[in-house]
Amino acid sequence: MSDSIEPVASTDGRSGRRPRRRVLRTVLLSVVLLISGAAIGAGVTMLVLVRGVQFGIRHPELFPARATHRLRSFLDLTDEQARRVEAILTERQQQIQVIRREAQPRLEAQIEQIRDEIAAVLTPQQSGKWTRWLDDRRRVWLPPLPPAADGP
Repeated sequence: MSDSIEPVASTDGRSGRRPRRRVLRTVLLSVVLLISGAAIGAGVTMLVLVRGVQFGIRHPELFPARATHRLRSFLDLTDEQARRVEAILTERQQQIQVIRREAQPRLEAQIEQIRDEIAAVLTPQQSGKWTRWLDDRRRVWLPPLPPAADGP
């Protein structure tokens, strides 16, 4: 009797073991699938988060109610606490908008200077591309201020 174990041949004449190449290919495909799934999941998560932030930027008037709703469940607030928290957030949101109205013109002026100074370094084709790119970002991340509560 021999000490080595021989693979048993199947009825069709093939060995009972899988070829190494097939196992390696299966492992590599599994790893690629796993990495692809993780990348897609991360991308979708980032998209959802960015869109949520952009919605908040574009609709600051909805912030107090949305934040209160989240805090109500997170902190287990009573109805009275939730009402007071929403009132506080509404008042502070109005104050933040006042500060933003004061600061936004200065911020816009700085962004215009950045745009113009960089455009001056670029070729006309690059400059057009740069300007369109920056303007798109400004529309998304720095929307116009909502009308003031005391009038337009």
